[in-house]
This record gives sequence, structure tokens and C-alpha cells, in this order.
Amino acid sequence: MAPLSGVADTHTHPLSNLGFGHNFVWGDPTEWGNPNTEDLSSLSACDGQTHGGHMRILGTDVFIPVIGPTDFTKRVFLGVDRQGSVQHGTNGLPDFKNWPDFGDGLHNQYHVRFIYRAYKLGNLRLMSALAVNNRLLSQFMANDQDDAKAITDQINAIKVMVTKYPWMEVALTPGDIRRIVGEDRLAVVLGVEVDQLEALCDVNHPSTGAAASWVPWLVEQLYSNGIRQVTPLHFADNSFGGFAVYDDLMNTSDQFATGHFAQVELSADVDFKYSFEQQQFQGGVMPLVVPPPKPGYDRSDPEKGHVNSRGLQPAGEALLNEMMSRGMMIDIDHMSEKTALAAMNVFVGKSYPFMSSHTSIRHLAFRDWEEYGWAPNPCTGGAPIRIGVASERGLSDDIVIQLAKLGGMVSPGTAGGGTAKLKPTPNSFQFPFNQADVPAGSSIAIAVGYLEAVRMLSDAGQAQPRVGLATDFTLTPGCGPRFGPRIGPRPGFAKNQLRQPAGARQLYQNDPGAGGDALPRYSAGGRTYDFNTDGMAHYGLLADYLADLRVIGLSDAQLAPLYASAESYTQMWETCRQIMNINPGDP
Repeated sequence: MAPLSGVADTHTHPLSNLGFGHNFVWGDPTEWGNPNTEDLSSLSACDGQTHGGHMRILGTDVFIPVIGPTDFTKRVFLGVDRQGSVQHGTNGLPDFKNWPDFGDGLHNQYHVRFIYRAYKLGNLRLMSALAVNNRLLSQFMANDQDDAKAITDQINAIKVMVTKYPWMEVALTPGDIRRIVGEDRLAVVLGVEVDQLEALCDVNHPSTGAAASWVPWLVEQLYSNGIRQVTPLHFADNSFGGFAVYDDLMNTSDQFATGHFAQVELSADVDFKYSFEQQQFQGGVMPLVVPPPKPGYDRSDPEKGHVNSRGLQPAGEALLNEMMSRGMMIDIDHMSEKTALAAMNVFVGKSYPFMSSHTSIRHLAFRDWEEYGWAPNPCTGGAPIRIGVASERGLSDDIVIQLAKLGGMVSPGTAGGGTAKLKPTPNSFQFPFNQADVPAGSSIAIAVGYLEAVRMLSDAGQAQPRVGLATDFTLTPGCGPRFGPRIGPRPGFAKNQLRQPAGARQLYQNDPGAGGDALPRYSAGGRTYDFNTDGMAHYGLLADYLADLRVIGLSDAQLAPLYASAESYTQMWETCRQIMNINPGDP
């Protein structure tokens, strides 16, 4: 059987508008519209403030008053002060002046037209479509949508959307992927990434006793609904283990979900530290903050950061074993270091492959004491700001190496605004750029993660490194541009030093000097997108991102694992099922 050709995106949230209480992420992505035009009419203008929620009172942010009267959605979720100060505008339709935008995670970037362009021009052949949610955020939409309802709403809607279009199909088995991609169509694998997966069983958190009878029932609910890829942890502790700490807002989410802030300990491997004072959500009709609680986090050692002290729980081990018995793909992302290491031991015991669906590798991040971990901030007169902080969210070398040995897969994420070491180890690929000239969050910084993943998996014994990509649009900025006024911060302390452009511009059809394989520019409404200055503003520009990887210097050989990633994912899944003696023909 010939190996599959095509790109696998192992972490997408196409129906996230149906999570977070509905419409926190704005825009219905499912309707094709007028077949004679590039019709995005379902991405109608939003209200420019709260998407119908109740996050602001008389123009004042009432949830985090310590940062002043400002747009909560912009400041907290988009990180746009690092990504070019995009405003939370209303358009959208008709001219798309404000969104979709690379720095905006609150408007849907997975419209079916965008997915189709990624499939036709970007060789996308496999997409993991994950239901996602956070109860804290749903409160701002006046809708306490628990994770069970969020899963049901999104998974059902994804199935309906996929069924509408003959060029894609939900895959329930690796054989389905081989058939669908063999027919030159897009295979869609259903998955979940929520905080409290146990909500499907209406189980009170936390469960610290022996594995209960509800765990097999929970996995049956997931499996019978077509879900084959699971991320057990997200933005809070749950019955299964501890979550990776790397953001103060997630600690508020943890407190809201569990009744307690994260319990942490110091680690010399990371730099991220929780603030001494933590925000506590009180609920009610309006969001309210009492005087900030003081958990008393130890910040005394400048060379040590915080990691979650909670590890894998008995129910977590039962969950892993139950999912393995069904040959499901298990994603360790968002697990605390202790949870991930314990989970890895479970996988090793059965030689079972596991995955990291939206990867960052910890040793690529600059440490606090390194100059290139900082950049001058024009908003503060040039005072340095920290970019790309090392945290337990990034995978340790030991976990990446063990993942490779078990036949697992990693997919570096294109979301987020960090930077990366251009040559992290002596064996790493040497980019033809100066570190100080590379914008954070650009295709160069992301390519470093991809090439380092390829190197590590190859060194650990994978003949064809199983490395894909992960767009992960929703709430976070995407890949930013390398040119124009909105490039990300460039690291180093020099405020006024002239920084050179990082590489050549991508050429499009009809540009002087463009080759025969140049892409057409994508246009919709009154806007034409240019990756050079717009970055990956939406999923339709996945093809432009892949083209840009060649522009910055990646060769066909270096990109080969990415263009074989649909095969890699399928092989990993086949191995999961073979180890558990599941008949290849069984759904």
C-alpha cells in the first residue's frame, strides 16, 4: 500500500463558536454561501465589545480592575500588546477590515471556505477537529455551559458540517483515513480538549480515591460519539491529574473549577512564576472580584519557576488504560510535568504511542537571564518585556525522546507570540538570520520548533520523524508577519538599533519575479490578504504559511516529514490499535 501524502493538522477548533457559552468566539464557519463568490456572509459583524455577553459595565472592565478600564477580551486573551495592538473591531463582513486577523482569537478563523483553501492549496489531508471549552469564560456570556454540553454541541455540529461537503469525511479508524485521503479528500478526526472531561459523567471534582466505575462509562460516551483523540488536561486540575501552569488567568480558571488555586513547587527547569496575588472569580449575574487572595506563592529564587505539584491521579491512570484499550490517540499537552511523567510510564508499560498535538519544546525558550528572552517595549518607552517564557507547558527533552521511541507524534503549534533560539543545540539547523532580527511569533520562530522536533525524533530512532503542525486558532494569536508595521517584538535590549528584515518576501502570482508555483492572493469582501504583512490571519492562509517556510530557507528534504504527516498520524493510530489487538476492520 502506497504511503499517504499530505499534511496533518493535529489541533484545530473549527466550531469553537459553540464553546465558551456560545459566541465568545464570534462567527458561524459552517455555511458555504453563494457558490459564485468567495462568500463569507456567515461571518457577520460583531458588536465590537462583548459578543452579546456581559463583560463590561458602563465601559469599565469589572473582572480585572488592576489593569484599568480596558477591553477585557483584547488585553487578556489576545496578547495584542505583543502582537501589534490590533483593536477589537466589528468588521468582519463586509470588508473584513478588523478580522479575521492573526492577532485576534475571538473571531472564527476556520470558516469552511478557509478549510477548503487549506485542503486545495496547502495539501491539508488530515485535520483533528477538537471540541473546546472553559466554564469561566462561559460565565461572561451569561451561559454556564459545562464541558459536557460544550462537547455535545461542538461534536454534533462538526459532524453536520463535514457531512455537507463531499470533499471531507469523518474518520473513525485508520483505515478510514487511508480510504478518504486515497480518494484525495480531507479526513477529519474528532477530539476533545476541555478542563473537566469528567463532566460527561456528572462527577464531582476532585476524585482522589480509587478509579471508579464511571471511567469506563466516560470513555464509552466519548468513543460512541466518534471521538478518537483526547487531551485529558487543559486549563485546570481535574479528576485525572494536574494541569501545566503558565498563565495567571488559568489559575483563576482553576480556582473557579475546583475551588482552589494551583499548588505549586519550585523548579530550576522553568522560569514562569505565578503572581503573588491571584484573581478570584465570584460569579453571580455580574463578574466580581473581591480583594485579591494571596496564596503566598514562593518567588524567592530568581533562578527557579513554578510547576504544578499535582500529578496523575488514580482516575487518570484508569482513564489512560481505558482509552488505550480502545486504541485511542492520547495527547499529553497541558499536563503538569508530574502528570506527564507518570502518564509516560503508563504508556511505556504497554509500548503504547502517545502524542503531543500542539507542541512547544522547552529548551527552545530563552531563560530569564538571557538577553534574547527580552525585547524593548515601545509602549513603555523601551523598557524590556519578557517574550517566550520557559514553563512546564513546554515539553522536556526526556518526554520528547520517550515519545519518539514509542512511535508517537509531535506537532509544533503555530499559535502564540513567543520567540525561539535559532540554534538551540550543536546539531540543530543553522538559520541564515541574526537572532535579533527575527520577529517573535513569525514563521521563522515556528520553523525552529518544527526542525528541532524533526531532529530530536530522528536522533531518537524514528526513520521518518512523525512531525505535523497545529494551528490551534481560538483565543491566542496565530503566526505573525515578517514585514510591515505589525511584526512581533524582536528580541534583544537594543531599542533604537536598526533591525534588518528577516528573509525575503513571499511572492504571489503576478508579482514581478514570481515562479510558476506561486500562490494566488486570497481575497474576500473588500480585503486581499498578503502573508508578508498579515501573517496567518485565518486557516485559508495555511498554504501561504507552508510556502513561507520555503522562502525562509527550508528545503524539500526538511519539509518531507511535514508533507508525510498524514501518513505518520495514520501509522501511529494503527500501532495503537495493533498493540491492543483491535481488528483493523472494527470501528
